[in-house]
Amino acid sequence: MIPYYNIEWHDPRGIMSVDIEIDGNHKVLTAMGVCCSSLWKDSLIIPVKPQELATGEAPAFAIGNSALEDAFITNLHTNTVSQKELTGLLLQMLPPITECARKLATSIPLPITTNQVDYYYFSRNPRKVYLTDGYEFVYRNGYVSDFQAPDALFVGPLKSRVQRYWGRWNMSKDEAIELARATLTKLGYWKAPYFYDERPDDVSKALEIGGHTIPRFLITWTHTVSEGKDAKQSDMALAASIEIDAETRSVKSFHVIARSLPAMDRDIKDQSQTK
Repeated sequence: MIPYYNIEWHDPRGIMSVDIEIDGNHKVLTAMGVCCSSLWKDSLIIPVKPQELATGEAPAFAIGNSALEDAFITNLHTNTVSQKELTGLLLQMLPPITECARKLATSIPLPITTNQVDYYYFSRNPRKVYLTDGYEFVYRNGYVSDFQAPDALFVGPLKSRVQRYWGRWNMSKDEAIELARATLTKLGYWKAPYFYDERPDDVSKALEIGGHTIPRFLITWTHTVSEGKDAKQSDMALAASIEIDAETRSVKSFHVIARSLPAMDRDIKDQSQTK
């Protein structure tokens, strides 16, 4: 007999939050792991003197550390985009984001303007926009591929204490699936027949915590289609994952993969920028 206990607690998503090992012979704790976003702190501020870098040049503090030096050189942007171009790209993105928010019937004041943007991150693909009221959007390949409400449960770290998610079931699993289908149809990314007319590949419920109900569903479809002459090289996964709040009967997050829509910004170079 090995007198050890392993004790785990999970959050509503089923993700392990606390993992403890107890030596039952000596009655001591021998290991513990804790994962809790409420314990996160800001990153340490490391003072670094600003330094202008030429293409292919690493900063002074990285020289001598080959791995760090290579990482800086590899990730150093060789193309620059002006602030005017970045602002123009943001202004082009706000209408499709506004339309997405309208289709989801969110509480976001519409149309969305730059005054509502707290932070944005632009790379070649994807591009992320964070609003001041906590909503998040991801734009890629010509469409809004991700949406996250401030109280979304199944994506990213929990932004609130678990008590905020307690509630009661106000819709059945089948009703939640129909809401998810209706939402995907409103997005308008696909043509009939829709792959999500089939039964979902997975429907998950949030776990009860301390006997308290958390009325959330995560509904997922996966689908593969073949295009072009060489099907082996042209298989494309079409997928959708939608979180439904079964108490308010609303969508709290989604992630979708669709065929690329006509992009509005093909000539914009890689760049990231904060407001």
